[in-house]
Amino acid sequence: PETIEQVWEGLFELMESGDFKGTCFTDREFVGLESVPDALRALGARETWGKVVVKVPQEGQSKI
Repeated sequence: PETIEQVWEGLFELMESGDFKGTCFTDREFVGLESVPDALRALGARETWGKVVVKVPQEGQSKI
């Protein structure tokens, strides 16, 4: 507990100097096989939080 304040001060200094930049993740949804290239790009660019799931519509709902 006694180091918490020191850690936060260090983080704020890094943010103010621009040496620390947070990452903003979106809850983007990938639906259909046509969205696989976009999903792979997002994964490769580290725009995702963990895994990427592509939802494949059931029969009669897909555009392919």
